[in-house]
Amino acid sequence: MERSMESVIREVKDAIRADDRFATTFEPVQEGMRQDGDFWFVPVRLQKFEPAERRMQLYVQFAKLESYLQAEKQLKVMLLPIVA
Repeated sequence: MERSMESVIREVKDAIRADDRFATTFEPVQEGMRQDGDFWFVPVRLQKFEPAERRMQLYVQFAKLESYLQAEKQLKVMLLPIVA
């Protein structure tokens, strides 16, 4: 399935909003986003710099969100954290 950059951002944002743990922590940004085959690399802006132990929790959240998007939306993404 062909997807536009805008539709990928929308799917990621919708998935983040659907889970309260994500909504206040990070936000996907279109700048720097790219596609490689059917795989999307999506930068996500962290709202604040997190200590190391909290960053590990975020990476687990990223993995769960990536798995959800692949299983439920047939969307392959890798979330790439950036600090605002």
